Amino acid sequence: MHTIIHIGAGLGTKLSDYLATGAQHIVLVEPLPKLVQQLRLKASQIDTEKATAEIHILEAAITSELEQKQLIEFNLTHISSLRPETGLRQLYPDLKVNAYHSVSLITPNDLIQNYAPHEGQQALLIVDAPGETALIVQALINSDQLKLFGQLSISVPIEPLYQNNSPAQQLLTQLEKYGYESCAEDYSDPNWPVLTLIYSPLKVRLQAKLQKKHRQLGEQQNKISQLEAENEQLKKLNAATNKRQEQLEEELNKAEKQFQLFHDMLLSGDFLSNSPSDISKQLFNFDQSSKIYKG
Repeated sequence: MHTIIHIGAGLGTKLSDYLATGAQHIVLVEPLPKLVQQLRLKASQIDTEKATAEIHILEAAITSELEQKQLIEFNLTHISSLRPETGLRQLYPDLKVNAYHSVSLITPNDLIQNYAPHEGQQALLIVDAPGETALIVQALINSDQLKLFGQLSISVPIEPLYQNNSPAQQLLTQLEKYGYESCAEDYSDPNWPVLTLIYSPLKVRLQAKLQKKHRQLGEQQNKISQLEAENEQLKKLNAATNKRQEQLEEELNKAEKQFQLFHDMLLSGDFLSNSPSDISKQLFNFDQSSKIYKG
């Protein structure tokens, strides 16, 4: 492991585990002042001869919304948050607000830009920021910086417990689309599990190929639909042409009959016995039939 970033490091109980990975850079982010003091004390007690990791401690809260905020410290310190609670009291009936703290704020993107590993280096990101975890992860997905971490550990409640939060499943769906696969789940607290995921570049490539195939299939389906529509138009045009041909053949038959009648009358001499008006009518009918036939 090259880099470990822990957002919401608390008392730093996992610091010895992080050092055991051989990580070169460890970044511990914690907004509560009293917990930061404990973190610094713990870091100062590290045997630098045995552990060569560079440890950074940031006293700040990570959020995408940088308007002035205060950290709400509850009597249950580990669920303190920048956001007002909406469902916590149902889980913890004795929940109380101990204090409000003005804290420094850093965006997820700025944090990663300052401390992220280079591409290809093994890195772990832990996000345990009540009320902000899903929003932090989403911000890193949107900026395409999350893929710098081959391993991701998130602590997120099953149901929204803070203002402007979404269900955990919505975040997991986004992570799966982005290319992460779940590899471990800790349900010690059934309402607040810790999920470990691994980034899979192969899965990302396969998803990209699958999306390309879907686009191609959609384009082919559109072409098929277009050809079917053109075929229906041709069928209608052909039907209209056949109907017109039948009408012309019918008119032609009428003209031929009238022509034959006129021819027979000329040969028999009956034509001369007709009155001028009858002759005119016969010539007119024959002329109209000839025009329809020519048309």
